[in-house]
Amino acid sequence: MADPLADTPGGDQRSVTALHVAAEPGFEAETATALTERGREFTVRTAQTVESALGILDADGIDCVVTDHDPPDRNGLDLLEAVRSRHGALPVVLYTGNGDETLATAAISAGVTEYVRKDADGHAASLAAHVDRAVRQDRASRRDTTDPAIGRVTDAVARIDADWRLEAVDDCALDLLGMERSALLGETVWEAVPGLEGSPFGQAYHDVMTTREPRTVEEYFEGLDAWFESDIYPDDDGGLSVYFRDVTDRKERERTLARLAELLAGDGSFEGTLRDLLGLGCDQLDVPYGFLTRTDEEEGTQTIVEARGDHELLQPGEESDLSESYCRKTIRTDGALAVEDAVAEGWADDPAYETFQLGCYLGAEVDLGDDRHGTLCFAGPEEMTVEFSQFDRAFVELVGQWAGTAYSRERSERRLKQQNERLEQFASVVSHDLRNPLNVAGLSLEMARKNGDADSFDRAERAVSRMDDLIEDLLTLARSGNDVDEVETVNLETLVTECWATVETEGASVTVADRVAVKADRSRLQQLLANLFRNAVEHGGAGVTVTVGALEDGLYVADDGPGVPAGERDEVFAAGYTTSDTGTGFGLSIVRDIASAHGWTVTVGESDAGGARFEFHGVEFLWR
Repeated sequence: MADPLADTPGGDQRSVTALHVAAEPGFEAETATALTERGREFTVRTAQTVESALGILDADGIDCVVTDHDPPDRNGLDLLEAVRSRHGALPVVLYTGNGDETLATAAISAGVTEYVRKDADGHAASLAAHVDRAVRQDRASRRDTTDPAIGRVTDAVARIDADWRLEAVDDCALDLLGMERSALLGETVWEAVPGLEGSPFGQAYHDVMTTREPRTVEEYFEGLDAWFESDIYPDDDGGLSVYFRDVTDRKERERTLARLAELLAGDGSFEGTLRDLLGLGCDQLDVPYGFLTRTDEEEGTQTIVEARGDHELLQPGEESDLSESYCRKTIRTDGALAVEDAVAEGWADDPAYETFQLGCYLGAEVDLGDDRHGTLCFAGPEEMTVEFSQFDRAFVELVGQWAGTAYSRERSERRLKQQNERLEQFASVVSHDLRNPLNVAGLSLEMARKNGDADSFDRAERAVSRMDDLIEDLLTLARSGNDVDEVETVNLETLVTECWATVETEGASVTVADRVAVKADRSRLQQLLANLFRNAVEHGGAGVTVTVGALEDGLYVADDGPGVPAGERDEVFAAGYTTSDTGTGFGLSIVRDIASAHGWTVTVGESDAGGARFEFHGVEFLWR
């Protein structure tokens, strides 16, 4: 275990100044020599009375108080109580003689830091080790209170005699064991603590009792369903002094960090890794909900990108007003925003609490790239019983940084893939689809020059017109795969009317079955409708009727033309697919890509009139 004295900020942490209360000849030299051997620069100040000791302590600069069981003017318990009253957790080491078991037990109960017995010659051979340990624990504890991510070091203490009977236990030990002192004292440690015999700790007790060599053990103890670290020392009477602490939180942090490193170093997909990280965060923080959001301050919206948990408003794709979310404050907070008890912290009347009913929340802002922002959050319906630690906050901030970088990279890779696909389509059109009408136009113009035939000019004109259509559709297709960045409220009936007026309808008609408004990119939705209208007229001819209406979660465009054969419905959205001599084969591919850019899915089936019916699901309505 790392020595906390060696790295604690503030002065020379390897030096120790002890205040010795009692005129014990030889103490200074004996203990100073022993501590120096342990790597400490040791200074001893001496007080003849408890009152003079308290005066020295009030002047500060003392790391530890060492007292005999019987100082000149009061006993050791009086001194301990005075130190605890005036100087809190300052380490106090008590050394006693044989026959002072009652005093030692009372001192442990009163909160003595360490105690050690003298041998038959009046020497406390292990006193230096106890002083060293007391100061080390205190400095580690004070260091750790500046960093809530590291739990305060607090040892439980038990004294076991040579016959394995418990002589003394402190209050911390009683708390960890969940037992009463009366049920422990006088019992053998094997009877008092079920499951100890046969455990790694029990084996260590036997080893130290036999070898008289101290040991440190860190293991999971099934009897208490927790991880413990225990320092076991032989004492001068043939028994053991046992110091132990619950390190379950630290072990859980270590497991969390190991799993975090594994996930961040893996080569899984962004979505899969993010789901795993959200699950890891929920386990670490002991909350049911974890989610990544995308926020839009201009639109005032928050959209869930990915989520863990069953909260109906915190599912992928769910959108809410930013003003009604906890995230509105997260994106204005340096570091993580922590809410341990929403009601107690003044959120009870806040729209975020009223909407989501989250009793606790921990979130950090995420930079998603391209001036996009979001949040990574963990939350639960109940308030926390303890504060989120610095480790918890650092975990959320770290995962948020990863999510932002990975999201931006994933989006860039997706765009690059789309661009490459469109480049291939462009090359295909240039090499094949444009070459054919270009050849027709060239031959027709050559014939026209020779014979002045009007039909040759007509064929050339039609070929040039087809090239125009191909180039226009190809350029549209090249743009259609980009994500939709700007959306607005679009009145469907108004847009259909405007769009229909721009299409050569050849006597066809259109009907809007439902008056609704949707959230969409207006120009892109107009492109989508125009392509479907042209497709209906192209295949249905003059007199075809087109109907546009609303589904429970989307839109449909249907016609009463010949429809799409069942065997071809999976192919019609492929770029370049056409059954018409006049079509380019890109119209429905553009429809698919525009729908996908909005986050919608599109399918084709048969309308009630036997024609084609295109359905779009995942559309968000503003009103209907």
